[in-house]
Amino acid sequence: MAATLARALRWLLLGLLIMWTGGSRLRLLRPALRWGSPSSSWSPMRKTWALREASMRLGSLQAFMTTNVNSSVVVPELTDATFQGAKVVKPARDKRQYEALVLENGLRVILVSDPDTDMAAASMNVHVGHFGDPWHMPGLAHFHEHMLFLGTEDFPEEGTYEKFLAENGGSSNAWTGMEDTNFYFHASESAFPGALQRFSAFFRNPLLSEDATEREMKAVDSEHKNNVPSDSWRHFQMIKNLADPAHQLHKFGTGNYETLCSRGPGEAPSSEAEGGLDARVVGSCFPEDGRDPVADLKAFNKRYYHARNMKLAVVSSRPIDEMRDHVEKSFGGVPRSPDKPDELLSTDSGFFPFSNRTGVAVDVVSVREVYRVDILYPAPPVPRWRESHAYRLFSHLLGHEGPHSLHSLLRRRGWARSFSAGFGLNLEDCIAFKVSADLTEEGQRHIDEVVALMFQWVGAATKLDAEVLARIHAEEQILNQMSFDWAERGAPEDVASSLSNALEYYAPDEVLLRPRIAAFFDDSGCKAIQASLTPDNAILLVTRKDHEDGIAEEAEAEAE
Repeated sequence: MAATLARALRWLLLGLLIMWTGGSRLRLLRPALRWGSPSSSWSPMRKTWALREASMRLGSLQAFMTTNVNSSVVVPELTDATFQGAKVVKPARDKRQYEALVLENGLRVILVSDPDTDMAAASMNVHVGHFGDPWHMPGLAHFHEHMLFLGTEDFPEEGTYEKFLAENGGSSNAWTGMEDTNFYFHASESAFPGALQRFSAFFRNPLLSEDATEREMKAVDSEHKNNVPSDSWRHFQMIKNLADPAHQLHKFGTGNYETLCSRGPGEAPSSEAEGGLDARVVGSCFPEDGRDPVADLKAFNKRYYHARNMKLAVVSSRPIDEMRDHVEKSFGGVPRSPDKPDELLSTDSGFFPFSNRTGVAVDVVSVREVYRVDILYPAPPVPRWRESHAYRLFSHLLGHEGPHSLHSLLRRRGWARSFSAGFGLNLEDCIAFKVSADLTEEGQRHIDEVVALMFQWVGAATKLDAEVLARIHAEEQILNQMSFDWAERGAPEDVASSLSNALEYYAPDEVLLRPRIAAFFDDSGCKAIQASLTPDNAILLVTRKDHEDGIAEEAEAEAE
């Protein structure tokens, strides 16, 4: 009952705020493109697009205090002493207790004591994803994630971990991304010590046994085959394939049996396999001593799965002191980090993945009946963007759905089911801002006009000056503060997983606050983003099933 009343009060306050500020867009920004006739010179395969000029009408605004900070200032490295002494900033209504600590082996941990939960949870984030795969073994990080579930020295029998969790009302899961891998579980409070011991063994003494590798390679291969018909997966692979072939982004992250199985010394790869590789990486893809899955798994584990490259989050109803004791006992045996700083590897490839690879358009053939237009604008990240929320500002601006928006216009004309703006890629050395429209059949018939309107809409955002952007930022801060103050409680495993991942990118005192509320308005960062939002810097993806007919016709014409 109390939760229902709190939720109702939250929405009442939001409604009052909207009424106070004057409308669905809060009257802080009322953008309206001066729609002209879209340029008819656009073609799906052209490298440039002629766009009409567009402008924005801005409503009046009550300025909200913002601070413009030089985002190029180098932030001091977070020391263990600073980490352990941090006090987590939390909403006033949050009853949970938080503690940040560093174990003797260097593992950084955040504890969450929640008196209202009846389930315990934990998550370990390891700062390596498939970008860490050696070139000769695509999919190794994902394969390694699978193998950790197949027995440890403390609990060697396969399936005992999942069985223990299931018997105690819980479950577990994991994901492998490009730059991170995340493991998490939840179980009843009574099972917390046992679950934590079994979970920690993943990172203390995994078996990585030869007996399980063949079977698990086939499991990874089956997962890959299930992904192949997925349009979202194929779309992502298309973006990866457009990147520089020598950049980590170009890697095949899932892996399959062919990329993971053993290869004897001197065994020549097929010409088909070698033909698709960039000359800069061919040598490292086919080492003279062959490929041994078990040896590669153990080398990968030693290189990346050590305390300094991990972050742990634990949620329980137990007191902080008791949680700390359990964590020290369970995770104190995680291997210490290497003494050499260069062993703490960055996922930055050292060069931009889309240099001289923008200003292009690609037709993507879908498996299902999909009509979709995506425009990506890849560029190096602006400094401290996670603190300034600079990209979120443009996402808010371009993706809003109120009157005078592109979303409203496309819906009104019956051309699109939805329109959105946000991250297409979010990497250490590249961020691709993206605008997307899911089209109706009518929208497909007007695809040239839809694309021209999308470019107009983005182009209009590049003309906004710092004063206007600061005002929009102020609006966001008001709403984000309310979102932070009235954040709903998540499931313990979701809280643990999000916190362990966030600790890779935020100091512990800001791990709750900063993902929601910006630290400052970044004028120079906004200008850099605006400079990147140009047609010449765009990658246009047009996804539809009937591309297949056109491609077949082109192939027949070439054959003749």
